[in-house]
Amino acid sequence: MATTKSITVRKRLDNLLNYIVDADKTSNPDFDRLGNVIDYATDANKTGQKQFVTGINCAPETAYSQMQKVMLLNDKPSPVIGYHFIQSFAPGESDPATVHRIGVELADRLFGKRFMCVVATHQNTDCLHNHIALCPTSFIDGRRYHSCKASYRELQKASDALCCDFGLSVIENPQRGRSKSYGEHKAEREGKPTWRSIIKTDVDEAIARAGYRGQFVDNLRAMGYGVKVGNQYSVRPQGKERFIRLERSLGSEYSIEAIRQRLYYNKRILPPVSKPNMQNDLAYRKLPKWTRGSILSTYRRWLWLIGYYQQRTWTSSNARMHYLLREDIRKLDTYIAQTRLLGREEIHTLAQLDTFRNRTSQTIEELERERRKLYRITYKSDIASEKEQAREHISEINTALKPLRKDCRLAEDISDRWTEVQDRINQVERDVSSPVKMRSNEVYRR
Repeated sequence: MATTKSITVRKRLDNLLNYIVDADKTSNPDFDRLGNVIDYATDANKTGQKQFVTGINCAPETAYSQMQKVMLLNDKPSPVIGYHFIQSFAPGESDPATVHRIGVELADRLFGKRFMCVVATHQNTDCLHNHIALCPTSFIDGRRYHSCKASYRELQKASDALCCDFGLSVIENPQRGRSKSYGEHKAEREGKPTWRSIIKTDVDEAIARAGYRGQFVDNLRAMGYGVKVGNQYSVRPQGKERFIRLERSLGSEYSIEAIRQRLYYNKRILPPVSKPNMQNDLAYRKLPKWTRGSILSTYRRWLWLIGYYQQRTWTSSNARMHYLLREDIRKLDTYIAQTRLLGREEIHTLAQLDTFRNRTSQTIEELERERRKLYRITYKSDIASEKEQAREHISEINTALKPLRKDCRLAEDISDRWTEVQDRINQVERDVSSPVKMRSNEVYRR
């Protein structure tokens, strides 16, 4: 059984190529860069000393230069500079040699007549998987590969056909729906909530606390969701513009019929959902004083609401955490870094924030200007000691630039999101202070 995935590459080709062969970067691959994709795919630590790396219409060692020359044949420039395809197999279903052969035949069947690509088989996980890095410009006529739903279906069909030819299983009835992004997978591995896991947890709780469909809908609304009922249940979380279809996003277990069955067979119906109350909840009663208009005070209050300062563990036994708070737990590390920056620099107003950004940007420009001069020395100087001294100075500048660039990015994000954070605080406090509107009939019945 093999699953496939297609990723569009829109950034530098050389970075992608360098990334694949760099073993130090494979722990957190950036699949947006074609150079990184090829580097990642051909990493010796994953491919078994590169014995399962094959170039189609190109040599893996010189793939970047060859692809770069071919891309010049295209008269119309495009932001898309490559495609990255992933073909994953079930654990223990096959061996690396067979998996690599399937990947090579798949790439040759789909792209071998007109395009160049690199195929590599990774063995570093339980699931053997192939990476295919494709140059989108044809070396025959300079025309480009067009990626669309039809081309992806062709990729899936060819992959399934090869699996059948090699005696492997295929997915008979694939489930339709949106795939998870890399950010979602990373958040799940780190135990952080995602929008999908938050909705799933809330829907499960709403079902457990309901004896009939009307009460299930009431529970979702008490949690702050907008609800629509049609061919399937659709919910809209607080602060979102669009409704999310439960069956499509969470699977067949959340269809109308499946939810009805779960409600019918509920053996022990829990009390209805209630909102957190700022007057009754100790965590809300101990909120620090909020100096409105101060950026630092606003961010500290937001961290307190999330539960960072009091190290609160949010479970079903606690008062319900507001949806906007749970959603931002994924960004907690960023909020902590931003709050520390604001406290360290004593930034309370936008004017102070702009002054800090301008000062930091100016320092970065000065260091980059000095680094360019040092690079020219390493290129043009004939004195070995002078070149070595310039390289050491360049290394020192690179080390100094990292925290400065990080502070600049944090400050830019604060400037863009400060008003949004204020609005979220107001929304949370308004929601947890307002009464819950429920149906007049709250009798438990099936």
